[in-house]
Amino acid sequence: MARAGPRRVRAYSREFKLTAVHALETIEALRTLGAPRVGRLVAEAVAVFPDGPAPDRERRRRQLDRLDDRARAKLDQLDGAFYAYPENLTALERRYVRSHQEQFHMP
Repeated sequence: MARAGPRRVRAYSREFKLTAVHALETIEALRTLGAPRVGRLVAEAVAVFPDGPAPDRERRRRQLDRLDDRARAKLDQLDGAFYAYPENLTALERRYVRSHQEQFHMP
């Protein structure tokens, strides 16, 4: 199996650092927005880590560093699927906010 390129892993790593702590909430939020396919992609990425992504940034970095070729290839495949996703997530988010205005305080 091909090894994910270092640039790809670094790019995923940066994104992962920002979202790993909130991965489960992100999955549910994506489903709520009407993007269940993207939610499944996030769930599959989380599943690459047997004990889940560590909440601590340094521990997550070590988790990423220890990934084998198969796990790196899986993350690379998920990355490609995410960027190929046809729906505009920002548009879905705006549509959700407009249709649930009572849940948002707007000054």
